[in-house]
Amino acid sequence: MKIRNVDPQRIISIVEAISFGFNSFEKVCEFVFDKQHSKISGGDKNHISRGISSTEQLGMLSSSVNDIKNATFELKNIQNSIPQTWKEEDKIVFFKNSIQAFQPFLRYYDFISKGFSHSSAASKTSSIFEISPPLSGENNVFKRWGVFSGIFDDSGEIKAELKESPIKQKTEFFIEAQGLNDDLRCRKFILDWVGEDSFNFIDEDIKSDLIKALKCYDSDPDSSIKHSGNALEDHIKLIAKNRGVLLNSSNGKPLSTIGAMVQKLREVKVLADHHTNTLKGLEVFLSADVFHGLNAFRIMPSHGKNLEAKQRWSLSSEIALIVVLELILAIKSTYYYAIKKKLYY
Repeated sequence: MKIRNVDPQRIISIVEAISFGFNSFEKVCEFVFDKQHSKISGGDKNHISRGISSTEQLGMLSSSVNDIKNATFELKNIQNSIPQTWKEEDKIVFFKNSIQAFQPFLRYYDFISKGFSHSSAASKTSSIFEISPPLSGENNVFKRWGVFSGIFDDSGEIKAELKESPIKQKTEFFIEAQGLNDDLRCRKFILDWVGEDSFNFIDEDIKSDLIKALKCYDSDPDSSIKHSGNALEDHIKLIAKNRGVLLNSSNGKPLSTIGAMVQKLREVKVLADHHTNTLKGLEVFLSADVFHGLNAFRIMPSHGKNLEAKQRWSLSSEIALIVVLELILAIKSTYYYAIKKKLYY
């Protein structure tokens, strides 16, 4: 892998250029340097070329063809962010959201959070992802990206509000996830729990739903449960796609419930008939019953009044947290069983 040494300000200026309709190499150069393309030096053009490559690598844009100088560009993952109206803080938030979804940077942050120096983290990350030339010294662009985005302070230390605060016991029957109110910390938490192989397997939509479920379990348990259910459904579909299983009924119609999808995967032995493990005090049963159970929690807030109690169900933050933690463990176990052929938790 090649990580180009490009300043974040240059990357953001490229995103801004494309958002204003300057979506070709020549037009991006003209926007960034505010002059006609014919008057821009070859060195500056090469710098823009590297910047566009980095912007694409970080998932911010897509190119119509591999040849950057002859491609047209389209922005990705902008969502509700509008580059034309960005203030400085908006640029920083956008950049932070992009690099924390970039697996090599997340692994780099993981090493720093475990107490490694930036030099050691750069060396280890370079080795894992076969980065050439390796991240080091002035070429350690991850440190500069982290400082710009507010993940590290000017000295390279993790900002106080982003330092780990582990799950701890609050009472005999209740655990509280402390500080999972930031996307980067949630990503790090998920990575730690599922492991790197599982984390690399699940796609960005699944990660996004898990992050949302963790961030709002306390403030909005209903939404947390719904995001957990979405992540579970997408994960089951991803496993089925990877193993070549069509999640259709006998009449060819797509299966509409998580339970039915899981049952189909059990029938073709993609999931274990019974696979029980315990992790962090939670039992994970990889059978249809547990997945039916998660689905039941998921749709509980959508139900009308309970026929006996004459009132609507109200979900607690404890249930929401337990479900998302159990789901994270289930993702790990199903991945290792279905993809790696291992009994693992």
